[in-house]
Amino acid sequence: MNETKTTLSRRDFLQRAAVLGAACVGAGSLLAACQSDKERPARPAGAAATGAAALNCTDVSALNDQQKAGRTTNGYVEKSTKAGQDCTNCVLYTMPAAAGQCGGCSVVAGPINPAGWCNIWVVKA
Repeated sequence: MNETKTTLSRRDFLQRAAVLGAACVGAGSLLAACQSDKERPARPAGAAATGAAALNCTDVSALNDQQKAGRTTNGYVEKSTKAGQDCTNCVLYTMPAAAGQCGGCSVVAGPINPAGWCNIWVVKA
């Protein structure tokens, strides 16, 4: 019997691990894109079919200077960059009267985009 010992250098190991990792990420993205509409998660409450981010809630002309400053101080933005955090799942958010409209907030004055976010975001229980 002739036994050969195969050794793997650290460089070879790291290269193979990087290729395998990239393949796994690519496969995951591909599988996610192949979901049927029934398998996709539902839109968050308040998100319009065209997307809540397309909603423009920037008209603050009815607010006084202190209220406008409060929006800035609290870091309000029209579109959240925090995964899983937007105004629709914040306890302080008040839903609009009709879909496709801006909502409100019990702390930040003015129109609030459902897809927005601010520094005082608190998860809705």
